[in-house]
Amino acid sequence: MTAALKFLAAVVLVAGETRAEEKVAAEKTPEVSAELKAKIEGWIKALGADDYAVRERATEALTQAGKNAAPFLKTAAKEGDAETRTRAARILDQVEPPPLPKQASADGKYRNLLKKVHAPQDQATYGDFSDYGHYTGANWAGETNLPPGYWVYVFPNWYIWGEEAQGGGAQGQQQPVPEDF
Repeated sequence: MTAALKFLAAVVLVAGETRAEEKVAAEKTPEVSAELKAKIEGWIKALGADDYAVRERATEALTQAGKNAAPFLKTAAKEGDAETRTRAARILDQVEPPPLPKQASADGKYRNLLKKVHAPQDQATYGDFSDYGHYTGANWAGETNLPPGYWVYVFPNWYIWGEEAQGGGAQGQQQPVPEDF
């Protein structure tokens, strides 16, 4: 086989793989009407508005749009101003929550996730993992009105669980409660 034919075969193979990858991506992307697409794009733009109320309304609208807005939110979470990126990432976590790390439930010890609290600064105190146990404090890491529950830290987040699972996983050691926790 000549070098030119080998090159042509390689180009065809790569083009076929690219089309296959695009097909898989298209199958995962929901079809949205032109009207809904225009609304979503407007709401995305409004995430960075100067007016707080406008940003809040856009956040609520995008959350309600759910998975239809996910592809647009993924793009917005990587581009644009800091406010738009931050809000888009938070909304995306709600409409397409990433899978939880296995340790988040202390290997099945807890169930019924109530809240996830982002707290990367707690790694210095709790390490990469801590099964803290039951805690009723309502404020932590800038969050307020937190529910009482079973707290598990998996860097960089706390996971607050509603109940212990029957015959749950490995028992963790409870650490002392810091004064400001």
